Amino acid sequence: MINRAAPSGAALALQVSGVSKTFGDAVVLDAADFDLRQGEVHALLGENGAGKSTLMNILTGIYAADAGAVEVNGALEQIQSPAAAQALGIGMVHQHFKLVMPFTGRENVRLTAGATATWAETDAHIDDVLKRIGLSVQLDTPIAQLSIAERQRIEILKALTLGAQILILDEPTAVLTDQEAELLLALMRDLAASGHAIIFITHKLREVMAASDRVSTLRRGKMVMHGERVAHVTSAELSTAMIGGQDISVIERGETALGAPLLQVKNLTASDSGVKAVSDIALTVHQGEIVGLAGVGGNGQRELAEALLGLRACQGMISLDGENLSAASVAQRRAAGLRYVPADRSSDALSLNNSLADNLSASAVRTGRLGRMFTSPKRITKHAKSLIAAFSIAGDTVGGRRPVRLLSGGNAQKAVLARELDGDARLIIAHSPTRGLDVAACRYVHDRLVEATVRGAGVLLISEDLEEILALSDHIHVISRGQLATTPDAKPRREDIGALMLGHV
Repeated sequence: MINRAAPSGAALALQVSGVSKTFGDAVVLDAADFDLRQGEVHALLGENGAGKSTLMNILTGIYAADAGAVEVNGALEQIQSPAAAQALGIGMVHQHFKLVMPFTGRENVRLTAGATATWAETDAHIDDVLKRIGLSVQLDTPIAQLSIAERQRIEILKALTLGAQILILDEPTAVLTDQEAELLLALMRDLAASGHAIIFITHKLREVMAASDRVSTLRRGKMVMHGERVAHVTSAELSTAMIGGQDISVIERGETALGAPLLQVKNLTASDSGVKAVSDIALTVHQGEIVGLAGVGGNGQRELAEALLGLRACQGMISLDGENLSAASVAQRRAAGLRYVPADRSSDALSLNNSLADNLSASAVRTGRLGRMFTSPKRITKHAKSLIAAFSIAGDTVGGRRPVRLLSGGNAQKAVLARELDGDARLIIAHSPTRGLDVAACRYVHDRLVEATVRGAGVLLISEDLEEILALSDHIHVISRGQLATTPDAKPRREDIGALMLGHV
């Protein structure tokens, strides 16, 4: 249990009053109020697209508010640039890290400091920060060799070294295991105890209840819950504030009638940079079945998915519906019904600067479903509009012509699902399909995966979220150091899965 003792009467580090922001005809923030006290963790909840990112972009000088006021430490401020925010002691750790992968952690911090200090001065400041907050960081290892949790600590160190007293953490536990998340939450409390003011953006209600002092909730640009003490609210009340009373509980699957074997994998081995990433994998997914694959990130999940898809060379046997695909190309595997929802939709699933219509129609154009010789823009638009309606993709008011990068995370993920979960999908590899999504969007994704199994498809669900694995899976494996271990029973205890995840295979 994390110790919480935030000062209830502490001075305000930040106060936002009546801030509004519109983009065209869309009102993204509507007279929003928010305040943050010194020495506290203040959670900010809201669905994807509720306005959280816009509010944070105003506080960090990326956007200018159309109306309203921002005070920092009691003084009215015009935050006109990220440099101005930094000078005011505001730092943000983004969900998608901004690190130079070949550089070490120390080199990344030096790069952030730029010409404002010598390397020796920056190194001394790093050592002082680490000593003050008791943070353990591998500073002299290339970022590419660090775990996700270690990279995150480097990002936090960057912000603190630049003098951040107000620290914004955007979905900081989205890519962490349960154990790593507990350490991160404890670090947040330590930072608050040392006087820092923390804005904790998350979708995980249990973490709000465990680590936050107060909570505010945005819904459709309006602050519908403002600075409530966490001790005075329930998870159900937070859920209602976020999504207006919808049922967003994780779907619980009962016993399912499984069909014939669909995906069969035997003796599969694949390497990464000459080193074995997965070894001797044996796996079966039946028609109508969700097979869960749990594990700490970096234990071969990506390499296994890429081998199954034909994106990575491998040895062994892969068959789908009785057809041997071991030597098949990516296109041949997709023609056989193999589909993929990758962990990183931004880099692996979507062309961010292209339109929503182009992204939704990419597979159909590739297979000739929208015309063999010529594909007219009219057919692409019609195809896209049908998927936008079927999957309730919001945020595009111009019929699919808006760039995908302008959609919220939940709507961008719906676009991936709309393209991948077509009528020909036989086996869906879903890798962390709800990462970074709000609870309503998570439920939507889960429902769609379950619907696919009702139609007779199979799902290989690769996830680091144990709640997701336990709620959806008919059968559970654990991947550790590139090898699979089967859990003791169909509905194992979290402790059993945790022991296997830590490498006791």
